[in-house]
Amino acid sequence: MIVKNYAVSGRSTKSFIDEGRWDKVKSQIKPGDYVLVQFGSNDQKNQDPKRYTDPETTFKDNFRKFVSETREEGGIPLLATSIVRRRWNKEGELMDTHGRYVEAVREIAKEMNVPIIDMQISTRQLVEQYGEEESKKLYLWVESGVAERFPEGNKDDTHINQHGATEFSRLFAKELQLTKHPLADYLHDNIDTIK
Repeated sequence: MIVKNYAVSGRSTKSFIDEGRWDKVKSQIKPGDYVLVQFGSNDQKNQDPKRYTDPETTFKDNFRKFVSETREEGGIPLLATSIVRRRWNKEGELMDTHGRYVEAVREIAKEMNVPIIDMQISTRQLVEQYGEEESKKLYLWVESGVAERFPEGNKDDTHINQHGATEFSRLFAKELQLTKHPLADYLHDNIDTIK
Protein backbone atom coordinates (compact mmCIF):
# COMPACT_ATOMS: atom_id res chain seq x y z
CA MET A 1 0.00 0.00 0.00
CA ILE A 2 1.25 3.49 -0.86
CA VAL A 3 0.13 6.48 1.21
CA LYS A 4 0.45 10.00 -0.22
CA ASN A 5 -0.09 12.92 2.14
CA TYR A 6 -1.10 16.17 0.47
CA ALA A 7 -2.17 17.93 3.66
CA VAL A 8 -0.61 21.36 4.20
CA SER A 9 -0.70 23.19 7.51
CA GLY A 10 -2.97 26.22 7.74
CA ARG A 11 -5.13 25.42 4.72
CA SER A 12 -8.91 25.54 4.59
CA THR A 13 -11.13 23.90 2.00
CA LYS A 14 -11.12 27.24 0.16
CA SER A 15 -7.38 27.88 0.17
CA PHE A 16 -6.63 24.23 -0.64
CA ILE A 17 -8.77 24.55 -3.76
CA ASP A 18 -7.69 28.11 -4.67
CA GLU A 19 -3.98 27.21 -4.47
CA GLY A 20 -4.47 24.34 -6.93
CA ARG A 21 -3.73 21.71 -4.30
CA TRP A 22 -6.99 19.84 -4.84
CA ASP A 23 -6.39 19.72 -8.60
CA LYS A 24 -3.03 18.07 -7.89
CA VAL A 25 -4.71 15.44 -5.70
CA LYS A 26 -7.51 14.86 -8.20
CA SER A 27 -5.10 14.43 -11.10
CA GLN A 28 -3.44 11.51 -9.32
CA ILE A 29 -6.54 9.60 -8.18
CA LYS A 30 -6.73 6.15 -9.73
CA PRO A 31 -9.73 3.81 -9.60
CA GLY A 32 -9.87 2.14 -6.20
CA ASP A 33 -7.76 4.80 -4.43
CA TYR A 34 -8.99 5.96 -1.05
CA VAL A 35 -9.05 9.73 -0.50
CA LEU A 36 -9.24 10.94 3.09
CA VAL A 37 -10.61 14.48 3.49
CA GLN A 38 -10.49 16.43 6.76
CA PHE A 39 -10.90 20.20 7.14
CA GLY A 40 -12.58 22.61 9.52
CA SER A 41 -10.23 24.49 11.84
CA ASN A 42 -8.94 26.95 9.25
CA ASP A 43 -12.30 27.34 7.51
CA GLN A 44 -13.49 29.07 10.71
CA LYS A 45 -11.16 32.05 10.30
CA ASN A 46 -13.75 34.67 9.35
CA GLN A 47 -11.15 37.47 9.50
CA ASP A 48 -9.22 35.83 6.67
CA PRO A 49 -11.05 35.97 3.30
CA LYS A 50 -8.45 33.63 1.75
CA ARG A 51 -9.48 30.83 4.11
CA TYR A 52 -12.93 31.48 5.53
CA THR A 53 -15.93 29.43 4.43
CA ASP A 54 -19.46 29.44 5.76
CA PRO A 55 -20.32 26.08 7.37
CA GLU A 56 -23.79 26.04 5.83
CA THR A 57 -22.81 26.96 2.27
CA THR A 58 -19.25 27.18 0.91
CA PHE A 59 -17.76 24.71 3.40
CA LYS A 60 -20.35 22.08 2.52
CA ASP A 61 -20.06 22.86 -1.20
CA ASN A 62 -16.30 22.30 -1.05
CA PHE A 63 -16.79 18.94 0.65
CA ARG A 64 -19.34 18.00 -2.01
CA LYS A 65 -16.72 18.88 -4.63
CA PHE A 66 -14.08 16.68 -2.96
CA VAL A 67 -16.47 13.75 -2.72
CA SER A 68 -18.01 13.99 -6.19
CA GLU A 69 -14.71 14.59 -8.00
CA THR A 70 -13.03 11.74 -6.12
CA ARG A 71 -15.83 9.46 -7.28
CA GLU A 72 -15.63 10.77 -10.85
CA GLU A 73 -12.01 9.60 -10.94
CA GLY A 74 -12.95 6.19 -9.57
CA GLY A 75 -11.67 6.98 -6.08
CA ILE A 76 -13.34 6.17 -2.80
CA PRO A 77 -13.82 9.12 -0.42
CA LEU A 78 -13.49 8.88 3.35
CA LEU A 79 -14.28 11.87 5.57
CA ALA A 80 -12.99 12.74 9.02
CA THR A 81 -14.03 15.40 11.49
CA SER A 82 -11.53 17.75 13.13
CA ILE A 83 -9.70 16.71 16.28
CA VAL A 84 -10.72 18.51 19.44
CA ARG A 85 -8.81 21.55 20.65
CA ARG A 86 -7.62 21.59 24.24
CA ARG A 87 -9.81 24.40 25.58
CA TRP A 88 -11.29 24.09 29.07
CA ASN A 89 -13.86 26.42 30.62
CA LYS A 90 -13.81 27.68 34.22
CA GLU A 91 -15.98 24.73 35.27
CA GLY A 92 -13.31 22.32 34.04
CA GLU A 93 -15.27 21.17 30.98
CA LEU A 94 -13.75 20.73 27.55
CA MET A 95 -15.30 23.30 25.22
CA ASP A 96 -16.54 22.81 21.66
CA THR A 97 -14.49 25.17 19.49
CA HIS A 98 -15.52 24.01 16.01
CA GLY A 99 -19.19 24.94 16.15
CA ARG A 100 -21.12 23.97 13.02
CA TYR A 101 -18.08 22.82 11.04
CA VAL A 102 -17.90 19.36 12.58
CA GLU A 103 -21.65 18.83 12.25
CA ALA A 104 -21.48 20.01 8.62
CA VAL A 105 -19.00 17.22 7.81
CA ARG A 106 -21.32 14.70 9.46
CA GLU A 107 -24.22 16.03 7.39
CA ILE A 108 -22.27 15.77 4.12
CA ALA A 109 -21.23 12.20 4.99
CA LYS A 110 -24.90 11.30 5.46
CA GLU A 111 -26.12 13.26 2.44
CA MET A 112 -23.56 11.73 0.08
CA ASN A 113 -23.35 8.30 1.71
CA VAL A 114 -19.66 8.60 2.56
CA PRO A 115 -17.99 6.74 5.44
CA ILE A 116 -16.84 9.07 8.22
CA ILE A 117 -14.32 8.72 11.02
CA ASP A 118 -15.54 11.02 13.78
CA MET A 119 -12.26 12.18 15.29
CA GLN A 120 -13.97 14.98 17.19
CA ILE A 121 -15.80 12.47 19.39
CA SER A 122 -12.91 10.05 19.98
CA THR A 123 -10.28 12.74 20.60
CA ARG A 124 -12.64 14.57 22.94
CA GLN A 125 -13.08 11.42 25.02
CA LEU A 126 -9.32 10.90 25.18
CA VAL A 127 -8.53 14.50 26.13
CA GLU A 128 -11.21 14.37 28.83
CA GLN A 129 -9.67 11.16 30.18
CA TYR A 130 -6.30 12.88 30.40
CA GLY A 131 -7.85 15.84 32.17
CA GLU A 132 -7.11 19.54 32.02
CA GLU A 133 -3.48 19.46 33.18
CA GLU A 134 -2.30 16.09 31.83
CA SER A 135 -3.78 16.74 28.38
CA LYS A 136 -0.98 19.26 27.79
CA LYS A 137 1.14 16.17 27.11
CA LEU A 138 -0.81 15.63 23.87
CA TYR A 139 -0.41 19.16 22.49
CA LEU A 140 2.49 21.47 21.67
CA TRP A 141 3.16 22.62 25.21
CA VAL A 142 6.93 23.04 25.56
CA GLU A 143 8.92 24.47 28.45
CA SER A 144 11.42 27.24 27.62
CA GLY A 145 14.91 26.04 26.78
CA VAL A 146 13.76 22.54 25.78
CA ALA A 147 13.22 22.78 22.01
CA GLU A 148 15.30 24.74 19.52
CA ARG A 149 12.14 25.63 17.60
CA PHE A 150 10.58 27.16 20.74
CA PRO A 151 13.43 28.74 22.74
CA GLU A 152 10.95 30.71 24.87
CA GLY A 153 8.61 27.74 25.22
CA ASN A 154 5.21 27.20 23.64
CA LYS A 155 1.58 26.86 24.75
CA ASP A 156 -0.45 25.52 21.84
CA ASP A 157 -3.85 23.94 22.46
CA THR A 158 -4.60 23.27 18.79
CA HIS A 159 -1.59 21.45 17.34
CA ILE A 160 -0.46 18.11 18.71
CA ASN A 161 3.00 16.81 19.50
CA GLN A 162 4.44 13.42 18.56
CA HIS A 163 2.81 11.69 21.54
CA GLY A 164 -0.55 13.27 20.69
CA ALA A 165 -0.17 12.28 17.03
CA THR A 166 0.51 8.68 18.04
CA GLU A 167 -2.47 8.57 20.39
CA PHE A 168 -4.85 10.23 17.92
CA SER A 169 -3.64 8.01 15.06
CA ARG A 170 -4.37 4.99 17.23
CA LEU A 171 -7.93 6.30 17.70
CA PHE A 172 -8.30 6.68 13.94
CA ALA A 173 -7.12 3.12 13.38
CA LYS A 174 -9.52 1.79 16.01
CA GLU A 175 -12.40 3.61 14.31
CA LEU A 176 -11.46 2.00 10.99
CA GLN A 177 -11.63 -1.39 12.70
CA LEU A 178 -14.88 -0.68 14.55
CA THR A 179 -16.61 0.51 11.39
CA LYS A 180 -15.15 -2.43 9.44
CA HIS A 181 -13.77 -0.03 6.83
CA PRO A 182 -11.76 -1.84 4.10
CA LEU A 183 -8.65 0.14 5.07
CA ALA A 184 -8.66 -1.69 8.40
CA ASP A 185 -7.29 -4.71 6.51
CA TYR A 186 -3.99 -2.85 6.15
CA LEU A 187 -3.56 -2.21 9.87
CA HIS A 188 -1.15 -3.86 12.26
CA ASP A 189 -2.84 -6.76 14.10
CA ASN A 190 -2.51 -5.09 17.49
CA ILE A 191 -2.56 -1.31 17.11
CA ASP A 192 -2.26 -0.83 20.88
CA THR A 193 1.35 -2.04 20.72
CA ILE A 194 2.40 0.56 18.14
CA LYS A 195 4.78 3.12 19.68
